[in-house]
Amino acid sequence: MGKYDQLSAYLDKVTGEDLAALNQIETGNALMDYLLNRKLGEARQHHIRTCTEVVVPTSLAVSEDALCTILLNLLDNAIEASRKEEDPLLQITIKCVQEYLVCVVRNKVSRDVLAENPDLRTTKEDKGSHGFGVKIVSQAVERCDGILRYSVEEGFFTVEVMLPLARPRGE
Repeated sequence: MGKYDQLSAYLDKVTGEDLAALNQIETGNALMDYLLNRKLGEARQHHIRTCTEVVVPTSLAVSEDALCTILLNLLDNAIEASRKEEDPLLQITIKCVQEYLVCVVRNKVSRDVLAENPDLRTTKEDKGSHGFGVKIVSQAVERCDGILRYSVEEGFFTVEVMLPLARPRGE
C-alpha cells in the first residue's frame, strides 16, 4: 500500500533499531560517508531504490571541494530525475581504478534524455535560477584534469566522472 514510513517506524519499534542506519555507507572517509548517506536518505524518502558499490580509502588524494561539488550535483540531479520515473532506481559506484577515482551515477530513465536534450539544458520554467549543475560539474571536473562522460544505455542515464588521484610527493 506504499506506507513505507509507517512500516519503517513499526520495524524500528519492534527491533529497537533505526533501520535506516543499517543501510549507511561506512568507508572511513568522513566526507564521502556524510555526502552519500545524506543523499541516500533523501532517495529513500522519495521511495527511490538504491544500489551502491563504494570502495575508497579513508584518505583520498583529490580536491574535497571538487568532490563535494561533483557528487552533490550529480546525486541531486539523479534523485530529481528519478522522482519522475514510475519504478525509480539509482545506482552509485565509487572506487579507485588505477590512478583515478571513478564515480558512476546511474538513474533509470524511460526515455533517451540525451537524444531529446543533448546539451542537458534545464527543463524547469525558471531558467534564470536553474540549470547550473551540469556546468558546475563540468568546471569542477575540468579543474581536476578529470574526465566527464554522459550516456544513456540500457534504460539508464549514466554519468561517469574520473578524477586523477594525486601522487604523493617524491614519486
